[in-house]
Amino acid sequence: MQTEDREGKYSTILDSAVKVFAEHGVDNSTVSKIAARAGVADGTIYLYFKNKKDILIKFADDRGEKIFKKFEEAVNQGRNSREKLFNLIYSHIKIFSEDRNIAVVYQCELFRIHDCQPKIQELSVRYRQLLKDIFQLGQSEGIVSADEDLDFIKNAVSGSINEIINTLIVKENKKLDVFNVSEKLVDFIFKGLGAIPDSFGLNK
Repeated sequence: MQTEDREGKYSTILDSAVKVFAEHGVDNSTVSKIAARAGVADGTIYLYFKNKKDILIKFADDRGEKIFKKFEEAVNQGRNSREKLFNLIYSHIKIFSEDRNIAVVYQCELFRIHDCQPKIQELSVRYRQLLKDIFQLGQSEGIVSADEDLDFIKNAVSGSINEIINTLIVKENKKLDVFNVSEKLVDFIFKGLGAIPDSFGLNK
């Protein structure tokens, strides 16, 4: 099988599995359901994955890493701490709101599977470090108080973002004004950490 064909089939199966997992949950999903959604024979699945749990592990490794790289790219495009935080939050909520299947699997299923925990923990640590770096920059800019406990703040902010995704996207499946939601959260965070000028906004 050609490498390009193999990679295409792998991606198709993985994407199909995410949809099945989101609709039925991992426990109620079967290889047959995944194969049917992907348009392949059941046996084809086993050419790429050991079982459905292995598919979930590969999802965490492959999709999780790609999503995180998008977060890093978004942060790097910011010119200051506020823009960097906005870009991170906006990117996070936008990706999950545009593909609710990924949001459901990531938020609800991955955390229940023991073998996925190492990768999820790694991504979580890296995500929180991104936040901490942003707030340290904010301190150097003078808009975040120097005596703030940044470890506490990064965890609180990460939890706030997750709550938005869990409540508005996963549970209620709402269409969001991602820009507005992101800017409100950023304003709330920075007003709590240190005053910012009202004119220090973003343009759509």
